[in-house]
Amino acid sequence: LAQRYYLQAYSLTREAGDDLHGAFILRILAHNGMDIRRPEHTLDLAEAALARVAGRVDPATGALFAITRARALANAGRGTEAAAQTRVAQDLAARGDEAGLPFHAALWGSARATVSSHTAKTFRALGDHVNAERHYAAAARGRRDPERR
Repeated sequence: LAQRYYLQAYSLTREAGDDLHGAFILRILAHNGMDIRRPEHTLDLAEAALARVAGRVDPATGALFAITRARALANAGRGTEAAAQTRVAQDLAARGDEAGLPFHAALWGSARATVSSHTAKTFRALGDHVNAERHYAAAARGRRDPERR
C-alpha cells in the first residue's frame, strides 16, 4: 500500500515538473524497499535519486541522498563502498545548513540526525553492531536536542 502511494506521489511530482521533490520520492521508495526487506531495486532507486540532485541541492539535502545510497550499498553487500559513502554523507551533513532543507525534506527532521540514523542502519546491515549502536545514540541525541542538529 505504501509503495502505491509513493508511486502516486512520484507521479504527481512529475506532473508538477518538480524534479527535486521527485528525486526525494525515489529516495523514500529506496528506504521503503530496504525497510520491508525487498532490496532488489533499492540501489538503482538510490543512485537515480542521487544523480538527479547532483549539483542542484545544498550539502544538508545532498547528505540525505548520499546516506540512502550508502544504506543501499550495504544491503547489496558492498561494504567498502557503503562505508565510504557514509563518510561522504556525514561530511555533507556537517557542512550543511539545516535552514536550507526543502520543506518536504525538513518534515523528516534534522539532516544530521537522519544521517546518523541511516548510518546506524548501514552499519547494522554490514554486521558492525558497535558502530551501529554509536550512530543510533548520536541520532537520538540529535533528535532530542535541537542545538545539536
